[in-house]
Amino acid sequence: MEVIMVLAVIGLVVAVSVSMFIGAGDETVVMGLPKGPPGDLAGMTKKASREAVVLGHPVSIAFTEKGFGMIGGSGASSGLPEGMVVKYQRWNSGRRWFPTKNLNWRFYPSGISDALRFRFESSDRVVEMAFHPLTGSTTEVNVLTK
Repeated sequence: MEVIMVLAVIGLVVAVSVSMFIGAGDETVVMGLPKGPPGDLAGMTKKASREAVVLGHPVSIAFTEKGFGMIGGSGASSGLPEGMVVKYQRWNSGRRWFPTKNLNWRFYPSGISDALRFRFESSDRVVEMAFHPLTGSTTEVNVLTK
């Protein structure tokens, strides 16, 4: 009877740890971010920050009118839905938002990147996100519905 109880407890611990491991990389679930480009960018920034340190060379997230993707790393990418516009703001630029067209956000081997905020505008909502310049983690998320 004791052996069966021990096996049941071990099975329960394994099941819980596997489910936590599978969901650990999905920042859209952890942060409560909307699925799609905002969640993709949150995951991509952490990945770019880690890869730059591990690979020992800069990794960039390059933005175009149609989406964004990693350069110099794993090559992950995300497309923008029709009508979505992405803008960015530097920490020292006041309240002005700039279009992300041709923006290359660099992550250096030291782990440092520019401190940027992003704004995803669509017909039904606006998502604003701020990122930590040392970790690539999302530090602030605001979702505004229209």
